[in-house]
Amino acid sequence: MLFDDASALRLILIAGPLILASAWMLASPGRVVSREMTWDLLFNLNGAWHLHNGHTAHVDFHDPLGRLNFLLTEIGFRFLGPSVRAFLFGELIVAAAIFVAATAAAVNRLPLLPAVLFVLFACQLILIPINIGDLVTSYSFAMSYNSYCWSAAAILSLILFLPPRGGRGVAWLDAAVTGGLLVGLYFLKLTYFAAAMFEVGVALLVSRHVQQHYKTWCAVGLAVALNAVAPYNWAYLGDFWTALGAGAARANPTEQFITLFANTVELSLYTTGLVIAAMLWRAGQAPLRLPVAIGLMILIGMAVLSQNAQSRGIPLGLIVSFLLYDWVRGSPAIGSRRLMAGLMLALMVLPVAYVVRTGAIVAGYHYKATRGSSLFVIDRTNLRGLAVPSEPDGILSAFSSGQIDYTMFNRSRSVGPRYEMSQYEYIQTILEAADLFQSGRLSGGAVLLDQVNPLPFMLGRPPLRGANLWMDDDFPAQPAERLFAEADYVLVPKFATNSTVTGSAIGLYGTYLTRHFPHRIETRSWIVLARRPLPA
Repeated sequence: MLFDDASALRLILIAGPLILASAWMLASPGRVVSREMTWDLLFNLNGAWHLHNGHTAHVDFHDPLGRLNFLLTEIGFRFLGPSVRAFLFGELIVAAAIFVAATAAAVNRLPLLPAVLFVLFACQLILIPINIGDLVTSYSFAMSYNSYCWSAAAILSLILFLPPRGGRGVAWLDAAVTGGLLVGLYFLKLTYFAAAMFEVGVALLVSRHVQQHYKTWCAVGLAVALNAVAPYNWAYLGDFWTALGAGAARANPTEQFITLFANTVELSLYTTGLVIAAMLWRAGQAPLRLPVAIGLMILIGMAVLSQNAQSRGIPLGLIVSFLLYDWVRGSPAIGSRRLMAGLMLALMVLPVAYVVRTGAIVAGYHYKATRGSSLFVIDRTNLRGLAVPSEPDGILSAFSSGQIDYTMFNRSRSVGPRYEMSQYEYIQTILEAADLFQSGRLSGGAVLLDQVNPLPFMLGRPPLRGANLWMDDDFPAQPAERLFAEADYVLVPKFATNSTVTGSAIGLYGTYLTRHFPHRIETRSWIVLARRPLPA
């Protein structure tokens, strides 16, 4: 298990059941628990709902992210109907694809023990119901595309910088897997795609097993690049460049320092590996590929992380352990087989810890989703089965009406949400908006001046064209004539997920709304503007 090449059958028989167990724990509960950034999960469902209704990404709606993340959930709609659990269906599709790719990469490069750990690591990145770097109980399905991309980038790095030990045909298999991963990264998030293409270029310079088949690798790179700039992707590239021009790139030095200091422990471990690899190369005991690859993992990991909303966790760095493991395995300088085995086991401590941690997170989520208390479970609209932490009622009503008694000051601080609204408060507001339509009081299409508009998916109605999928000051706002062209109503939240975004929208569109959407009614959580008077 430590020294000999892994067999594909044994690898699948050991890693496969463990991945199936994690997938079952994630998907088997009848509810989906969200304790953080529920609006980001609804962002995904909203994008998938656009596709399900025949809309074209980056044409009928706009976002700098690729459409693959939404397409996966849309496939779930086809099998499960319009349901929150369709998102989990998409995650399982990705986990299955990653299992195949990770197995193909590891079986020709690693002995059984590290191969099993690598496959588990790559798949668990997909299945953990938290943001990478968050607390283990901060269950969230926000920014799933980041997890998908980290996993694909890890497999790609192993292929590019760890030589295979297989025979004929391995180069073609590696190139095919790499091509698939690159295309997937392109249609998920362009920052990861750019980093991955840079990795391929570096590998052509320092990895002999890539250089030996440079024609194959250049053909793959050319095909992927041609796909990236093909006319059918111009709208996607247009949304991305427009976002960059509006300031979506995180270039603030303060933010970069925060990201750096939030990851000092991981960076220290990875940098130690880099120093060891550099010393081995200077002593003539390791190829240049080893320190270059380790340095590249650190550089790319930090560069990508600096552009993410999350600021902690660099899972790509775990590849350092597998690169050093391979050097120990083939080093003639280590004469004792027992010493070699000890070093190999020491290098696997970090992957083992990661796999155990992620497995525990999935198990804890399963327990919370099946037996956990203090959950509010939605029982109406297409959000049925979504569960968020329950809270006492009354806060929103009190602040909305202005009838605040002496208990409200303490009650408003008893939850202490990470964001402007707790998940329970947010769910209460969007259910209230949905009730306005389901009761028949409002009928037609609506624009919400909030970060996300989940109403079309919730109500099972066609979404409106022309909007940004995610309303944000870092993405240029659409012209009023386009944004409100199909709308009958505009709903302004009294309690927004991001009050700055809502305030900016009111400032930008206020004059247009006054002219075309007069104020009609107010509810506890919403100000309703409508083109025509509402029926009595």
